[in-house]
Amino acid sequence: MINYIILIILLIISIDIAKSVNINAIIFSECGAYYVFSDMVNDFNKYSKDNDLNININLNSITRANFTHAVEDYESLLDYLFKKKSNKYDLILFDSIYKLRFGPHLLNLKDRLPEEHVKMYMEGIANQTCIYNNKLIGTPIMVDANILYYNQDYLNKYNQTVPKTWDDLIKVGKYILDEEKKVNNTELIGYNGLFVDDEGGICSIYEFMYSFRNSINSPFPKIPSQEAVDALEKIKEIKNTISSDTYFKLNIDFSINSYIDKNILFMKIWNMPTLFTDYEFTYLPGNKEGVSGSVIGGYNIGINKYSTIKNQDAAITAFTYITSKYMQKKHVVMNNFMSPIPSLYEDEDICKTNDCEFYKNLQLIARPTSELYDYSVYTSRFREYVYEFLYGNKTALEALKNIEDLTKIYDISINSNEKSTGLIIFIIIIVVSIILIGSILYLFTNNYEEYFYTLPKGYWIVYLTGLLLIINNFYTDIGEISIVKCHLHSFIISIGSTMYIIPLLYYLIINFPENDAKMINWIHNHRYIFLSFFILFDIFINLLMLITPYVIEYENFNNNIYQTCNMTNTFGKIMIYLLNINKGIIILLIFLFIFMEWGLNNIYYYINIISISLYINIILYITFLVIKKTINFKNYTVFFSIRQIIHIFFVISNYIFIYVTRIVLVLMKISSKENADDIKINASKGNSIAGSNSLINSSNDDPLVFKISKKIINYHYKHSSNSDLTPNRSEKSSNINTSNSRI
Repeated sequence: MINYIILIILLIISIDIAKSVNINAIIFSECGAYYVFSDMVNDFNKYSKDNDLNININLNSITRANFTHAVEDYESLLDYLFKKKSNKYDLILFDSIYKLRFGPHLLNLKDRLPEEHVKMYMEGIANQTCIYNNKLIGTPIMVDANILYYNQDYLNKYNQTVPKTWDDLIKVGKYILDEEKKVNNTELIGYNGLFVDDEGGICSIYEFMYSFRNSINSPFPKIPSQEAVDALEKIKEIKNTISSDTYFKLNIDFSINSYIDKNILFMKIWNMPTLFTDYEFTYLPGNKEGVSGSVIGGYNIGINKYSTIKNQDAAITAFTYITSKYMQKKHVVMNNFMSPIPSLYEDEDICKTNDCEFYKNLQLIARPTSELYDYSVYTSRFREYVYEFLYGNKTALEALKNIEDLTKIYDISINSNEKSTGLIIFIIIIVVSIILIGSILYLFTNNYEEYFYTLPKGYWIVYLTGLLLIINNFYTDIGEISIVKCHLHSFIISIGSTMYIIPLLYYLIINFPENDAKMINWIHNHRYIFLSFFILFDIFINLLMLITPYVIEYENFNNNIYQTCNMTNTFGKIMIYLLNINKGIIILLIFLFIFMEWGLNNIYYYINIISISLYINIILYITFLVIKKTINFKNYTVFFSIRQIIHIFFVISNYIFIYVTRIVLVLMKISSKENADDIKINASKGNSIAGSNSLINSSNDDPLVFKISKKIINYHYKHSSNSDLTPNRSEKSSNINTSNSRI
């Protein structure tokens, strides 16, 4: 009987265990929120048990012992897990400065939390520290801010008031320091600054600059601006007047020790009212009375979007409780930290132990972030440039311009007020374009007309239009880059190159030495349908690419940021490959026809010209690839110029070899009649050499590949064409003798 009872109990326990959901939270053991969050987790687990929620949070505390050479810190560990799309941890604790770094991997809570819950946090700092791409990726667990502590004893001793502006701070500080020196107190420090070479340094810089905005509601001063310049110069004035390089560079431990020794007058430090009980505190001063600035510190909690649906649902339940107003109130009272919920400071119980008016009126600003850099890299360089002014010989404006370059997006412009590179290339392209357009007139001029009968007039216009498109693709590369420009660039290049090479292919096809080939006859009679097939293919592929648009990325050239188009999606990359493969096949066909028609006397001159033109194109393309892959360009303008010069040279060389040479023949006054007679003589000689039989005989027993190869070689050695499909025979005007044409 007892065995049955034990069995039933075990069965009930196993059912309960099966029903319960265990979710894992991860936190760095040395972060400031560790003890607070641990208490919150314990509170939730108790609440869950009391209310039969069947949800339990396992808190995983990461220590330095967990780090390796590959994973050097807590953030790198999270990066590693997110990169693997790991669902090992469901609740993620992270520093609020890393919202851009971890935002893509966290659940959007706007759709999962009650509306009132979201609103409660969005009224506070969450709109600065928890929004990524318009998604709520977490909420703050606790908030920190820098405030000004001051030694009231010294102020009372010299009958001085609490400073409300930085000028007040300098005035009061200098007066007290001077008076103390008179009584041999040379150890008193006026202001600590905390302009150190670590995270504290960027906080000090950023909040100081924020305090120089024109009014409470003004945005952060632009970099560079006069307000930003004034802010940096005021920092240096404070350092030189009531502090020193040495004191400004010392870390927070020095400030705490100075407080303990009571030998610091004004001290900027994180809000720690339970620690600094002997000093009074107030807002950090500003350039104007009533304007202040304090950088936001603290930690956020988010939910891993790679967690299972079951764990996500359980995590939402736990998250809602942990971040509830009730839980925040309990721990604000118990631990005396700042709450991210502004409405809590309307609560009488909170205000009994906290200065609610002070916390409600703090003017908070999130630390600087940039999508172009990892936070640590960006802020490190930000500090470096400021310190070149603060502790070095750079001017404030020089430092700020260097900071601006960290995030300023540069582009190539035709504005003459900026670099002249874009304007020079623009002028060259305009001149070349005018020449190309003007060249169309030669097609309709009697003296030149007969020299262009190698192709229909419409095809010559298509050819010139293709060159025009390629050279004018320049306009998609100047100014601010957009997704539309990225797709236009691809579209123009693909259509332009098709319009340039298809007329050449058409010319070779209709001169092919086969008179009874149905395909050749069809192409000749439906030349524009033939052309349209290739253009429609380009249009279709480019439209498909819109399904997965280009992504605008940023490249750093010698600390200048430029935008580039990049196709990151596999489908889009396949479409680009199809466009390139299509062009590659066409070019291979052209080379095949050139080889087979090499011996034809009546088009030998043009075969050579087309060959030279294509070889130059290939050399230009390979040259550009080699330059791009082997040279580490530190100047985007140089890279852009080389690319555009190659495009321009490509267009000009093709224009000269394929088009201008025909005009030159007329200018050199070479008689078309004489040339035509020469062709006839050569053709007759060719016929006598080639005869009606192939140079290499085929056997019916030969393999197909061998037969095709021998046939291609036979065409190569043939000296005359049997084809009657050359364009001049169908398109010449009646007043021009067919026998006088250049074919």
